[in-house]
Parts: sequence; structure tokens; C-alpha cells
Amino acid sequence: MKEVEITEFLNSSKMIARPNEYSIEFRESKRWGEPLADGIARVVSLNLSNELNTNFFSIFPNRRERELLWDIGLSVTDFGQTGLNKVRIAVLWEIENSQKDFSRRGSYSLDLEIDGNQTDATQNQVKSLNQCLHLLSLDLAKVINSE
Repeated sequence: MKEVEITEFLNSSKMIARPNEYSIEFRESKRWGEPLADGIARVVSLNLSNELNTNFFSIFPNRRERELLWDIGLSVTDFGQTGLNKVRIAVLWEIENSQKDFSRRGSYSLDLEIDGNQTDATQNQVKSLNQCLHLLSLDLAKVINSE
């Protein structure tokens, strides 16, 4: 991964919820276990590594010494619960190969229903957000494979 940037309101250890389109609630007692940008970079890198059957992905800024084949930058503009039973991810992405002869930019957004019962709503929310990252990774892998 080249870099993962997140919008300022997501730059907190607190998980967020959007009860409606015009509000953001910071969940005081529900927190991420690591900085959100680092977690997203780690998960997307692992997903891409599995999908493309290669370990030539590293997480910014800890680059490996050998040259990587792809630089991927993500700008996350939304990542959290929306309404009562959905999560949302919205990302602007950029992919470039190391030879600089392939470069693509695009966006990805998805609203996904939260799976499972509501006995552990936070765990189900995190599982659904992880599914969003997995689906994002599949889309990025398609772009890389189209080169």
C-alpha cells in the first residue's frame, strides 16, 4: 500500500455511527484496537496478497527493501454504521505500477446490511465492515489484473 488517508472525522479511536445522512455520532465506549488507517492498510494488503497470490504488498510506511510491483493509495471518506442495520464504505483509490506505465484512479462505495442478530451489534458491525474491505480488495485486484 502506498498510503491510506482517512477523513478527519474518522481519525479517532472511537467508532462512528450515522443515525441519518446529516449526523455523526462518536461511540464513546466502542473503539478501534489500532489507528483506523493502519488497520485498513493491513487488511486490504492481506486481502490483495491472498487474492493475487503474491506477498509483494507492504503497508506504508514500512516498505520492504525489494522493489514492489504496485503502489496503491486509498483515501477513505466514510467507514462506519449508517442507520440501524447498515455499514458504509466510501473510498477514492489510485493504483500505479512500479514502471509508471499503468495508472488508474477510481472510487468505490458500498452500503452493506449488517449480518447477524443484534445480541452483539458491535461485533456484527465490524464483521460487515471487514466484508466491505474484502469487496474493495476484490475490485482493486480486478483493476490490477486488467493491466
